[in-house]
Amino acid sequence: MKKINRYTVFMALTGLLYLNACQEPEFLAATSFDTLIGEYLEEDSTYSEFAEIIRLTGNMSFLKAYGAYTVFAPTNEAINAYKEKKQVADVSEIDLEELTDLVKYHIILDTLSTVDFVDGKLRTPSIYGQYLLVSTVFEEGHSKSYLNKYAEILNADIRHANGIVHSVKTVLEPITEPIAVLIENDPQFSIFTEALRETGYYDILNKVTPKDEKEKHWYTVFAQTNASLEKAGIKSYEELKAKYSNTGNPSSPEDSLNLYMAYHILDNALYYLGDLAVQQAKETMAPTEVVTIRLVGDSVKLNEDFFNGQLERGAYLIREESDRTSANGVFHALEDNLFIKVRYPFPVLFDVCDQPELRKMVGIFRTYGQSLALSNDQLEGVSWYGDHKIYYECNNAGNLNQGSMIYDDYLSITLRTAVVRWVEFKTPLLVKGSYKVWICTRNVATRRASFTVSFNETTLPNIIDNTIQMPKSPYPTDAELLAMGLKRYNWVEADSAFYYSDKHGRVVSQLAGTIEVPTTGTHQVRFDVINNEMNGIWIDQIHFIPADEDQVWPRIKGNGELVYEYPEGYMPVQK
Repeated sequence: MKKINRYTVFMALTGLLYLNACQEPEFLAATSFDTLIGEYLEEDSTYSEFAEIIRLTGNMSFLKAYGAYTVFAPTNEAINAYKEKKQVADVSEIDLEELTDLVKYHIILDTLSTVDFVDGKLRTPSIYGQYLLVSTVFEEGHSKSYLNKYAEILNADIRHANGIVHSVKTVLEPITEPIAVLIENDPQFSIFTEALRETGYYDILNKVTPKDEKEKHWYTVFAQTNASLEKAGIKSYEELKAKYSNTGNPSSPEDSLNLYMAYHILDNALYYLGDLAVQQAKETMAPTEVVTIRLVGDSVKLNEDFFNGQLERGAYLIREESDRTSANGVFHALEDNLFIKVRYPFPVLFDVCDQPELRKMVGIFRTYGQSLALSNDQLEGVSWYGDHKIYYECNNAGNLNQGSMIYDDYLSITLRTAVVRWVEFKTPLLVKGSYKVWICTRNVATRRASFTVSFNETTLPNIIDNTIQMPKSPYPTDAELLAMGLKRYNWVEADSAFYYSDKHGRVVSQLAGTIEVPTTGTHQVRFDVINNEMNGIWIDQIHFIPADEDQVWPRIKGNGELVYEYPEGYMPVQK
């Protein structure tokens, strides 16, 4: 196996983590576009108690206005059970602020039907500011969906003029405890809790942003269960300290136990399992240290990487014990010990179309024949000069196994001195080190842009010329292409033997230069145009390959699958 196989970017992961249910939940659906949600809740006696709470909190007016809402409406039986729990006879006896938070927790400013319910968090948080979680289970041969693992959805997809109502069997209660308290309250984390206290991270994870502040500070924590530590021969906090503390003072930021605990925390980050599944690595609170993320089957595994051709085993997140929401973030339970590893640069094959905002556009993203105009403020990870549009396109070859561009999609940018003078991309996470930067585009022989590439404002030496196509005769070897500053990054089986076709010769990866990544994290890559040709660029991917690794392999099939070498029986392109 080639050296480059130490680690590769996860591709085509969306939707893989939780697709474990093979039947749709059996819901009773209803539709009435003549009524508004507020009117429906008032008129249907099933929800009279919830309607009363909405009136008491002054929220009925906006549910009677046009908009886009999803309401999870507790039945009267659910509200009665909640009153019994609160030991009150009437909802008016409950504190008004508590009732207001309750209403906000049941409403989402988005229209979410059961089609949008994939196990994990809903795509939009509630008005209260916390995400609701959906899970599907099979009971007595039938599938049932639950919110937050305890509130069964009874009747779903009740559509109205201003949104959708789903009735629920149990009142949903906002989570008010911080991560530190929730971890402490679970006995299986007792050793981890003591370590949090001794290192000072308990106090950090105990802080909650006030409700009236719009900008929330979140944490994501990978919590060690006692069982996971016992696997590593650690049965008490004293044994944990003896193994990891090198100064005897765990509260010191220089102490290795302090760093060990910091490594379990992502600062200012809110990542549920579904979010982690489409990441490749994230920075931790341990300075310059990252945790790598890999999808194994339907499970998320941390720090399972290939280095020097050897697989280093990682730590599983326990699915059933993870996605535990708190007032200041989320925490996950570890099945294995997670510890700091020495990190080396690894290949990052950055698909510029793989932007979170585009992924949410079901029916457009990676859907053959689709095109979308994008405004300058629409993609957080891409910005460009002026107020001109750029375009997401998925209409090239239409054959993912033999297509010329990966997933058949690309960004079409009118990169001209008279239109879009520059475009800038936020990179995925890069580990500190030296990389060669390759720009992957689809070229034509005339009237295409030429541009410089800069990394963190440092201009790289090679000009990228989008009129360059792959030489066809004589057919150069991979080594000869590298000497020209070119390589084939896509895998088209017919082209891999004795020739490179004219059609696929238009898909070119050009070397921009070598960079030094100063710190582990995300960085900026910018293109500045130097001519005014009409056709701009079609940009597919940007590759960051460690400078001392194989620059040719892997190559990528149109469907995202990686190919690490020529198959047996095939020969490299020959003269």
